[in-house]
Amino acid sequence: MALPFVFWRFGRGASEQGRWRASRITIQTIFLSLLLAHVGFAQSNVYSGRVIARTPFYERILLPKGNILRPASLRGIDDLKPSEHYVETNRIDRTFADLSRERTNAFYSSCLSEVPINDLSLRCPGGLLNAQEVRELLRDTVAIPRNVWTNHAPRYGAGLRYVFSLVGAKNQNYVVDERPGAFAVVYFPDGTYRCVVGPGFLFLPRLQPNRAENGIQPIDFRR
Repeated sequence: MALPFVFWRFGRGASEQGRWRASRITIQTIFLSLLLAHVGFAQSNVYSGRVIARTPFYERILLPKGNILRPASLRGIDDLKPSEHYVETNRIDRTFADLSRERTNAFYSSCLSEVPINDLSLRCPGGLLNAQEVRELLRDTVAIPRNVWTNHAPRYGAGLRYVFSLVGAKNQNYVVDERPGAFAVVYFPDGTYRCVVGPGFLFLPRLQPNRAENGIQPIDFRR
């Protein structure tokens, strides 16, 4: 009787061990699937990584009604009447199509210092943003090369935009073309422009050059 008992114990142990291995493999498979799903969602929707983090109102106005990140009381671009939209989008689009007008210096740094907000009057269609929110937009974003901007910006809402301007006493006209996902183009009175983007993207750190060589100060995303 001892021999059958030994085989029974061995078979039982092997069965339990097999079940444990199968269970562990199942758990690992589920975890990997969830991880891949999260990564895929993050690549297709920038806000997946910002649900917990602070999402400023200058981004939320581009979100559709009912989005968890847009309060019900917040007016957005879908509330604007056709007559309220910026009327010179064709002009700035022609400027953007001219590659020679891109400002190609000071990449990966804010362009806030290039826009004298305190001396300008804000012309914001529908009053969706105030001066402080515009200041935050220019402060929080950094300039990136045009080709990088065009490769990534359309993934977060092609066709959606909010264009507003800041006008100076000497008829200086700064235009900001804001897009979903913390992307924007800033147009300057001299006919040049910068492509900018907010922090939180996987591609941004890989693009940053060696600051010890070019003298650009590190970006402080905690501001």
